[in-house]
Amino acid sequence: STPRVPPLTLTTPASGSGAAVSVTIPHSPHRFGLLLWVILAACALGIGFAAHVGFRATFGPPTIDPDSLPLTDLRVIERLPLYLGVDDLAFLQTLEESNLFPVVGMSHGTTQPNHPFTHPEPPVGDREALIRLFLSYPPARRQQLRQLDEDLSAWTAEQQRRYAPVLERYALWLDRLPDPDRHAVLAEPDSASRLTTIRRVREKQWRESLPTRQREELKLTADPEETVRLITAWKEGEQARNTEWELARQNWDELNRGPKSRPWPFGEPTLAQAIDEYIRHVLKADLTQKTEGKFDLPSACRLDRSEFLELKNRQEAAQKEGYWLLYGACLLRLAERHPYLPPPQHEKPLTELHQVSKEFLKEIRARRTTTELGRMRGRWPEFALELQEAAYKAHLPMPSPLGPATLAELSPALREFVQRTLTPALTEDERQSLRTREGQWPAYPRRLIELSDQHDFSVPGITLPGPPSRWRKLYGTTHRVQ
Repeated sequence: STPRVPPLTLTTPASGSGAAVSVTIPHSPHRFGLLLWVILAACALGIGFAAHVGFRATFGPPTIDPDSLPLTDLRVIERLPLYLGVDDLAFLQTLEESNLFPVVGMSHGTTQPNHPFTHPEPPVGDREALIRLFLSYPPARRQQLRQLDEDLSAWTAEQQRRYAPVLERYALWLDRLPDPDRHAVLAEPDSASRLTTIRRVREKQWRESLPTRQREELKLTADPEETVRLITAWKEGEQARNTEWELARQNWDELNRGPKSRPWPFGEPTLAQAIDEYIRHVLKADLTQKTEGKFDLPSACRLDRSEFLELKNRQEAAQKEGYWLLYGACLLRLAERHPYLPPPQHEKPLTELHQVSKEFLKEIRARRTTTELGRMRGRWPEFALELQEAAYKAHLPMPSPLGPATLAELSPALREFVQRTLTPALTEDERQSLRTREGQWPAYPRRLIELSDQHDFSVPGITLPGPPSRWRKLYGTTHRVQ
């Protein structure tokens, strides 16, 4: 009889797993044919596995050794989430000035770390993804990011405290955007286009966040001017609420003194009276003026109609309902917007066209120099400053300074302030900087006011009464109406 052949067992590694695969071939007269097929299948599996490994090595994501990258690039990569939508420092500064990403709760004197741009190192998985993203950029973009990081690191601690929160809020906003909006922002070719797209997306988000009633009101408004009026009013309302909350947070101790107490400086009779005099004599605003119906502001008033109405309404709300914080913030904003200069002591300030020689005006008109002289009539120092600017554009010399430009030309109260209060506090270099500007207007009075502010002095009859630093601490905010 034919001898019995035992079954054959063949073991081969499985593709891509490293585990063994056992194939048992039973006794059969065709055993060698089956064996041949098994060998061919094993070869095919081996070739496929080798091809798979070769494809990943050639076309798959590379294995990157962070130690092979320069330290400067590693720092950029760690901060890359902050830098994705930023081109350079100019863009970041414009972003901060636009107030598109206000940092609520930050105010003058806020303490933050000395190096707010120090970002925690990302986890290993995230770091590898950031490295690949960085290396995927064109060389020009990688160099732009290196320069941005270098410039930010070179900034002073004060500059970093100012801009780091804006950068972080922008990066967080960008990360949370829907993909189409985020891609639209990042795809812009330059800073100006990117800022326009950011504004558009922010405006869309703001409208979508409105209460249902307001969204319906906008849909039903056909007049474009009425739409603008509604949006402006709603944003101003938000601005007032944000300002009030921020000031309340800053002045919590002041508010807790009691419902009838007034915060500084309104709770001090002498300073409160000086503030009323500042409004009358510096801003040239009479808040007792009736504003029902149509009314005209005096030509000397340095506020426009909307500023005057805001100040009047804030004062009334403070006196009747206790909203002193908003009144103080309004005063500080107007004082910074309309800086004053000492008027002449013994003659009428230059505020009217008839005070200017006809020959001088003829020369200006002949040289087609555009000016705002007509609009500035009646206002000091705006009219004189505009006249000097017109003379500069027309290459005409001014016959004499248009206002006080030496210590002797100041009023007695100002001279006493400079001699007894300001000068003793100045360094020799600061005194020299003031002396070198004597006879120059408006350089001399502007330097005098600048030095007073640096040393935390109020200039009598020129600036808000009380230490400037206290005004900014209590009433300075980061909010601006968009």
